[in-house]
Amino acid sequence: MDYSKSEWYKRTKEIQTAEFGAVIPPWIFSQNSHPDGIEWRMGGGESQIMVFGIWWNEKKFSEKEAIDYFKRFTPPPRWLMWMADVIWGVDVWEPEEFVNSSFYDKLTELNFIGIQSFLSDYNDPRWAITG
Repeated sequence: MDYSKSEWYKRTKEIQTAEFGAVIPPWIFSQNSHPDGIEWRMGGGESQIMVFGIWWNEKKFSEKEAIDYFKRFTPPPRWLMWMADVIWGVDVWEPEEFVNSSFYDKLTELNFIGIQSFLSDYNDPRWAITG
């Protein structure tokens, strides 16, 4: 199904663009969240990720434009690996592996806030699922 033609997509994109000038990244939608959280796989979070993905693909940002977007909406450290995937298509998914990757080096060179705190924030026990 082509969700880009759906009313919920158009409405969400219109509301966020009017308020923020762009569709917002997940950490603005849910500020106290983790990229591995269940909220991104169901409900409002899942819808937001879908809206973001469709909008992002429509924009066809250059690398510089993508970096500028994320400089504007600077992510918490725990979201940096997700952000790198959006910009460059990360081919590593373990946080420890990410820290030793060229993507981490690029984010360091670009002076992304919190890059040195990535592992401690990503692995912080407050994000653990309890039950």
